[in-house]
Amino acid sequence: MKKIMWIIAVLPMAVTITVFQFIPDKIPAHYDLEGIVDRWGNKTESFILPVAILLITLFWHLMAYVFEKNAVKAKTEKERVKLESSSKVFCIVGVFHALMFGIMHFYILYLSYVQAKNGALKAAFDILNLYILNL
Repeated sequence: MKKIMWIIAVLPMAVTITVFQFIPDKIPAHYDLEGIVDRWGNKTESFILPVAILLITLFWHLMAYVFEKNAVKAKTEKERVKLESSSKVFCIVGVFHALMFGIMHFYILYLSYVQAKNGALKAAFDILNLYILNL
């Protein structure tokens, strides 16, 4: 399970490194509530989220490791099973965390590329307006 967690966590960094040469030098870095770009940034800022994903995955990995080591040292079978179960939960949370933020990063990377290429000032997918329209 830890291998899967790390594969999913490294994937956004690998994709960012791969597409880095195709990203324009200036990309949208922040949007206001209406979906209008209010800050443009350097393309190196696209590495912030992949690095954060790797750091938080490291946290989940270390938490699972600590619980696995404590399970080996457990005095009772019940305590061992509980610690092993907790370790598995940390791995599952790590997998879903990396997956969720990885998908977000891919979407942000795609939108940054499209908007920077077209010189768009407004987000292509405005979540706030979509929510208000569906009320």
